[in-house]
Amino acid sequence: MAPWVVVGVDSSVGWPTVDTDIEFSGHTMTLRPGSRELVPTVAFAYPAALTFDEALLIVRRFMSSLAWVERSAVREEGVTGGSHPIRLGWPLRGNVITHNFRRDYLPAPEDRRVRLALALYREALGVNSVAYAFLGFFKIINLVKETGREQKEWINTALPCIKDHRAVERKAELAKTESDLAAYLYESGRCAVAHAYSEPIALTGHGSRRTCL
Repeated sequence: MAPWVVVGVDSSVGWPTVDTDIEFSGHTMTLRPGSRELVPTVAFAYPAALTFDEALLIVRRFMSSLAWVERSAVREEGVTGGSHPIRLGWPLRGNVITHNFRRDYLPAPEDRRVRLALALYREALGVNSVAYAFLGFFKIINLVKETGREQKEWINTALPCIKDHRAVERKAELAKTESDLAAYLYESGRCAVAHAYSEPIALTGHGSRRTCL
């Protein structure tokens, strides 16, 4: 009997209402619905050649890929395992569900840096703080551009590609007072969240916070 790893999720992705198998990187992930008593889960019957930790890493990579494709949070709520795919008895907390779950495309990159980028993306989507989410997304830019100068150059190149109407409106508003939007985002966004030794400082609670794009 194959061993199982089971991960409970708190997800903004439309979760299936019946057990649904999804192929990922040569493995089968089973998405199971939640209820008032049970949290939704991803269950993976992994081969004996893998350790529990290795199997858990594959499930986490799957969750990161799902978050990337759906552009929605997939938060980890608990982990268990054993000889059976046992359920996690935690209350369902506002998860989205769907009767027609289908996912034909899921990235399964081999490159470690790409995997890290997906993990950072999923983490940022699930953070309950705009400031920390901003910093989480900025870490992905840091993966491909090491210095502040390179990061700002990349941002200015990417800004014209923005299509979301709220972001476009915010960009136009900032352009009235900021001559270099990338520098603004870097200093009043990234640095303001990551550091506390100089102004501006971005707080993550109900205190003052500089608004970023």
